[in-house]
Amino acid sequence: PNKLAVKPRTGFRAEFLPLLQWVKKRGEDRPACWTNSSGTLVRVGLGMEFNAVSGHLMQTLGWHRLTIVDIHRVQNDSVWQRCASNVTQNPHIMFHGCRSAENEKGIVAEGFRVDKCMSGGAHYGTWLAFNAAYSEGGFAFTDTHNCRHLFVCLAARSPAVYSNGDPETGGVRVVGQDMVYPMWVVRYEPEKRP
Repeated sequence: PNKLAVKPRTGFRAEFLPLLQWVKKRGEDRPACWTNSSGTLVRVGLGMEFNAVSGHLMQTLGWHRLTIVDIHRVQNDSVWQRCASNVTQNPHIMFHGCRSAENEKGIVAEGFRVDKCMSGGAHYGTWLAFNAAYSEGGFAFTDTHNCRHLFVCLAARSPAVYSNGDPETGGVRVVGQDMVYPMWVVRYEPEKRP
């Protein structure tokens, strides 16, 4: 695993640009970063995509040091087809933490399902954070290897069921069905202190 230091937080919009280059659609209506690999979760190797995703997570997490254990790209054609028209035009890059491995598997397999939402009431919407620190602070789960998990997502700018904040100041948004795509799953550990 690579240990990467957090850089000072600067304007979030500028930091989105390296991430957005990986999701611009290719000729066959799939994100540019998708490969022909089999399976829904595709491990992202060390390189520019890995650095863009991990760098954005670390900048918005605010920790001094952490270990990015791995990043997996979610390549789910059926979910992408449902969400693509909503999340490809100038999307927000946002974070989502789910409290269990079971929830994470369900999101990878079926996308975010508003009918399974619990926060905010039945069928309220999918909660997302502009910075990783919010999602980390009570929503990310720890697996049996002591790794934390967060989704890095593409979210439609509108409509929102609820919005409190923006990319510059942080905060949260709640969006409806098919308004968010779970683009990457990041597993990470805080640096162990002596």
